[in-house]
Amino acid sequence: MKLNFFLLDCDYFLLNNEPIIRIFGKDEKGEAVCLLFRNFYPYFYVLPKKGKEEDVIEFLKKSFSNLIFTLKYEEKFLPIGYREKKTKLIKVYLKDPSKVPRLREALHANENVKETFEADIMFKYRFMADFDLKSFHWYEANVSKVSTNISKIKTYEVFDFKEIKKDDLPEFKYLAIDIEIASKTGIPDAKRDPIIMISLAFNQSYKGEKDLVLVAKPSSNSKASLFFKNEKEMLETFLKIVEEYDPDFIVGYNINEFDLPYIFQRLKINKIQPLLGRVTNKKAFSAENGNKTKNKIPGRIVIDVYEIVKDLTVKGGLLRLKRYGLGDVANELINETKENVAHSEIYKLWNGSREDLERLIKYARKDAIIALRLLLEKQLLFKYIGISKVSGLLLQDILDYGESMRVEFLLLKEFNKRGFVIPNKPSEKEIAKREKEREVKGLKGALVLEPEVGLHSNVIYLDFKSMYPTIFINFNICPTTLVLDEKIKDVIETPYGTKFVSKNIREGIIPQILSRLINERDKVKKLMKEEKDENKRLMLDARQWGLKYMANAFYGYTGYVRARFYILDIANAITSCGRTIISETKKIIEDANPNYKVIYGDTDSVMVKIKNVENIEKAFELGERIVEHVNEKMKGKAIIKIESVFKSLLILSKKRYAGLALEKDGYKEKMIMKGIETVRRDWCSLTSEVLANVLNILLREESAKEKVFDYVKDVLIKLEQNKIPIEKLAITKSITKPIHEYKGIQPHIELIKKMRKRGDPVPGVGDRISYVIIAGPQLVSHRAEDPTYVKKHNLKIDSRYYIENQLLPPLERVFEVIGVSKTQLIGLGKQTLLNGKFSKKEVSDYLEDFDGFVCKNCNKFYEKVPLLGKCLDCNGELLFYNQKVDRSAYFLRL
Repeated sequence: MKLNFFLLDCDYFLLNNEPIIRIFGKDEKGEAVCLLFRNFYPYFYVLPKKGKEEDVIEFLKKSFSNLIFTLKYEEKFLPIGYREKKTKLIKVYLKDPSKVPRLREALHANENVKETFEADIMFKYRFMADFDLKSFHWYEANVSKVSTNISKIKTYEVFDFKEIKKDDLPEFKYLAIDIEIASKTGIPDAKRDPIIMISLAFNQSYKGEKDLVLVAKPSSNSKASLFFKNEKEMLETFLKIVEEYDPDFIVGYNINEFDLPYIFQRLKINKIQPLLGRVTNKKAFSAENGNKTKNKIPGRIVIDVYEIVKDLTVKGGLLRLKRYGLGDVANELINETKENVAHSEIYKLWNGSREDLERLIKYARKDAIIALRLLLEKQLLFKYIGISKVSGLLLQDILDYGESMRVEFLLLKEFNKRGFVIPNKPSEKEIAKREKEREVKGLKGALVLEPEVGLHSNVIYLDFKSMYPTIFINFNICPTTLVLDEKIKDVIETPYGTKFVSKNIREGIIPQILSRLINERDKVKKLMKEEKDENKRLMLDARQWGLKYMANAFYGYTGYVRARFYILDIANAITSCGRTIISETKKIIEDANPNYKVIYGDTDSVMVKIKNVENIEKAFELGERIVEHVNEKMKGKAIIKIESVFKSLLILSKKRYAGLALEKDGYKEKMIMKGIETVRRDWCSLTSEVLANVLNILLREESAKEKVFDYVKDVLIKLEQNKIPIEKLAITKSITKPIHEYKGIQPHIELIKKMRKRGDPVPGVGDRISYVIIAGPQLVSHRAEDPTYVKKHNLKIDSRYYIENQLLPPLERVFEVIGVSKTQLIGLGKQTLLNGKFSKKEVSDYLEDFDGFVCKNCNKFYEKVPLLGKCLDCNGELLFYNQKVDRSAYFLRL
C-alpha cells in the first residue's frame, strides 16, 4: 500500500541483533505514524597503506569477524585535493552501529592503515543520506501494516521512498510543560525535593481542556486542576496524558536544563519508566552536551523557548531583549505578565491555606500557557524549520547542535552523490595541530575599512549580493579542487596564493551547492512577493531564510578548527578574496567621481557619501549609477546592489553605527543599529531610555547637536532634583545561590542583608531583586536600597553615581563624535550637580572649610593628599570632603 507521510524524527533499535531504522512522521490526516526499515547496515571506509590491502582485510576478519557483516572493495574519490582518479578503499559493513567506534579505533592503531573515512557518521544520518531523506519533507512510501507492541502509534514496514513536492505542514500538536518544586532551602534538589505541580498547556484541546494543572496533594478536583495522593500518582497520570494527547512537540521555558531532567530523576526515584516517547522499547533521557543538557524523547521534538529566544537575540540579532526571564520576555514580546509569585514564596504557599494553593496553581498554569503562546504567537520555530528543510538535518538536532553539523550533513549527501567520501571529525590531537599551524601562519579575517566617524547624511549603503558564496563559485573554491600537484596549469589563483583547478577540469562540489542555494532563494523570494496566502507566505519566508543561512554558513565553517573540512589555506584564500574585492570596490567608486567617498566598509558592504546631494531621490539615482559602474568594472567577480540610503548615519567606530535607513520601495524609514547597545542587564532603564532618545534626536532632528545637549542637561537636572521616577533608576539582579555563598561585596546581596536586619520580607534563591543607589559616604555596595523603602522614607538618590556610572559612559562615545569632548560632557554632569546643590558662595565655603579627602572608588578617607595624588589602596581619584555638609552632597574633585 502507499502512504504519504511527513518526516519528523528518525532513530534505530536492535531486534534479534539486527539494526532496524525507525522513522517518525505524520500522515495526511494528521495522525502520527512510525515506519520501520530493515536490511540496512552501518558502514565506513578504510584506506590501507600501499600494498597492505590484504593485510588489513585479514586483520579485520581475524579480530572482528563477530562484528562485521561483510567487507568489499569500492573505488571513491578522496575528499581533499584534486585527483583525476578514484582510490581503492575497503568498505566495512557492521552488524551493530554502536560497535563502529571500537572498530575505527582499532584500525587507527593498526600500522597498515593510512586513514578511515565516514567512520563517525550517526547511523540515522547514514540511512537518511543514502536514501536522500530530509527532515520536514513529505514522502510517498510503499508500506505494509505491522502489528507490534514496541510502538504506541500506527506502525508500518517501509520498502522505498519518493519525495513529494509539497510545502504544507501537517497539523501539529504542542504540549507545554512547567513544573513547580517546594524546596525549603530555595534550591530544588531532585534527589530530595519532589515535584509538587505539573502544569500543562495544549494547542489542541485535551478532553475539552486547553490547560491543566496536576497537583501532588489530596483535595477535591477543581476546574482544569487534578489532585493526587502523592507525587508518584501525579507522575503516572502525567505520563498517561502525554500518551493520550500524543504531542509532536514538548515545549517549555528552560525545559532542557531544568524541567525535563528533573522529571526524569523523579520518575527514577518513584520507580516509573520514563516512557514519554512514541515507543515502548526506548526511554526518554537527558544527556550532557558540553555545557548544555539535551533531552531526547523518541518520536517527539523538545523545544526550549528560552534557548530559542536567547539564540535569536544573541546570535541572530532578531530580538532585542535585556533579560531572558519568562516574565520579562512575555512582557516584551506578547504584552503578558506572569502571576506575581516569587520563588521564595512557593514553599510557604504550598504549605498554606487553600487560597494559597489556588494562587500557586494559577501561577503554575500561566507559566505553561505563556511558554506555548510565545512559541506559537511569535512563530519562533519557523526559521529553524527553514534551516531543517534546506540542510535536511532533523529539527531536534538543528535545535540541539551547532552550525557545523548542519553544513556537514549537506556535504555528506552531496559528496556521496558524486562518488566522494568525506573525512572523519578531527581528533583532539588533530585539533591541537591545526591550532598550532594557525598560530604560525595566521588566519586573516575580513577587511574592515577605517570609518570616518561622525554624523553623516544621505549615505548610500551598498551590499554585495551573496559575497562569500559568490567567491566560492567564482574562484571554484572547494577541497575537491584544491591544487596539490603544481604540474596542473589550468588553475585559478586567489590573492592569498592558494590555487584551485578551473571549472574546465572540475567544478567544485561546494560551488555547485552554493549556486543551487542562491538560485533557489531567488525563486522563493519571487514566489513570496506573488503569494497572497499568509500561511504559505510564512513557509516560503522560512525556506528563503534557510537557504540564505546555509549559503552563508560555508564561509565561517571553513575557518572552524573542529570542522571535517578545515583547511587553513582554503580559509585564508576565501578571506583574501573578500579583502581584495572590498579594496577594489573602494578604489573604483572614489576614482569614478571626486564627490564620491567611501566612509566605511565591513566584510561585504560599503557606505558611500556623496557631496552636494539635496534629497533621498537623488541619492538613490546616484547610487544606481555607482552600482552599474562597479558591477561593470568587477566583471562578475562580485555583484553589488543598493541595500538602502541612510537619511542620517552616526558612525562611532568600526562595527558600531546607527542610522535612519530608507529603502527604495516606498521610502519606509527603519532604524538600523549595529554594535551599539541600548539595552544591557547592568543598566537601569533610564540609561537605555536616554541613549535611545539621544540617538533618535541626532538621527531625526535639525540642529541635533544643540537639542541633544539640552535634552541630556535636562535629564541630569531632573535626576539631581529627584524628579526621575525611581522605577527608571532601579537595577535588577538575580539571586542564583544562597547569600552566604556570595564572595566579595555586591550591592544586591548587601541590600538583602540590610532588609533581613530590618525584618523586611526578603527574596530567595531564584528570585530577582531591584535596587537603587542612595546618597551617602559609604561604599556604593552598602548604599544599595529597596526602591519601595526609598520612596516611603523619601531618601535621596545618589545622582553622582547615576551620572558618572550609568549615564555618561555609554553617552561619551556618541558625544565625542559630534564634537562634544569627554571633559565637556563630564563638566556638564558636574555643573548640573553643583548647580542643583550649591550656590557659588556655598561652593566657596565648602572649599575653604573642607575636612580632608575621600577616594571616589573605595571611600577611604585621607587628612592629607598622598604624594602620588591618588588613593593608595585602589589608585582611585581623590575628592574634597566636608562632613558638615549634608552627606548627600556631591564631593568636589581636586
